[in-house]
Amino acid sequence: CSYTCHLECESQVQLDCNQRDREPEETPSPRSHSSSTAHQHKQNEAKEEEEGGAKDLSEEEVRTRIEEYNAQVSENGMKLASDGSYTGFIKVHLRLSRPVTVPAVEAAGSEGASRQTGSRNQAPSDCQEGTDCCQSENRTSFYLPCDCVKQLHISSLTTTGEVIQGLLKKFMVLDNPRKFALYRQTHRDGQDLFQKLSLCERPLLLRLIAGPDPEQLSFVLKENETGEVQV
Repeated sequence: CSYTCHLECESQVQLDCNQRDREPEETPSPRSHSSSTAHQHKQNEAKEEEEGGAKDLSEEEVRTRIEEYNAQVSENGMKLASDGSYTGFIKVHLRLSRPVTVPAVEAAGSEGASRQTGSRNQAPSDCQEGTDCCQSENRTSFYLPCDCVKQLHISSLTTTGEVIQGLLKKFMVLDNPRKFALYRQTHRDGQDLFQKLSLCERPLLLRLIAGPDPEQLSFVLKENETGEVQV
């Protein structure tokens, strides 16, 4: 059997593909079913604690994990401050399928951006009065290069919302930050899973918990879609 579900719903899904072919005596007892469900729940909790970053780390745990993290990288390690916070670097992959709006005066020098041509770049004279494209002649639209990678230096207190705003500022994007979302990408069972991070999540904490291996965790900026998991 195979199925697709939201990451947070995984622990609630149970498959019994051969149920019609089973004899009544093969049905598991309530006690064994309860034990299996409890074991699965514990595994799910351990996975969420490891990946979700919901639980704050103690000062000793932070110090230990930073030492382990820095031992695995040759540069751009994390630094612990005297107040218990820490700083480090994260890399964000930009995978935007739609164009972004940037100032026209900065268009030629926009980092890694590609000007729209033909039907993708509508001239002001073709716009109807009152539409967004006619609100300002000092704006233009660009397609950012697919899978462009941007490295950010942030602190353990930096939230997902602040990371999104920082990325848009670096590329001089004028669009509303709510149009974008930061996703956590993990590689599991030969598949790439994407889960949208909440705006109050702290990406550097997730990076510290997961370690520097991009197979365990990568950050991706995409359009803000309703689905939380894509395969």
